[in-house]
Amino acid sequence: MGYSVFMLLLALACSKPPAPAPLESAFAEPGPYLTTRTSRPMDDGTVAVIHAPRDTTGPVLIWNNGSGSDTTEYEALLEHLASWGFVVFGADDGQMGTGERGWELVELARTEAESGELGAS
Repeated sequence: MGYSVFMLLLALACSKPPAPAPLESAFAEPGPYLTTRTSRPMDDGTVAVIHAPRDTTGPVLIWNNGSGSDTTEYEALLEHLASWGFVVFGADDGQMGTGERGWELVELARTEAESGELGAS
């Protein structure tokens, strides 16, 4: 049995990785929009960070980065999403564990949408 497992692992290690699926390949490069990064203060002093496509608005994405990190660790990903038309709201808050901050970001996005400032710099 040990020899069979070894041969299986060897075969997997030597095989070439699967080709990326067409959908993933289509979105691998930056999207068609230039992007902006703005910030808004929240009630408790935490900073909300907004990545948005310039000169347009699109679907809103709320980014909860998880505890122990902030949006700067995901800057490239958030900018990439904005380049494809998403308005991404995140918070520089290392304690996202309860998800409560996510709801505050939803409210911020709603307020900005109602005021016509969604993603505006």
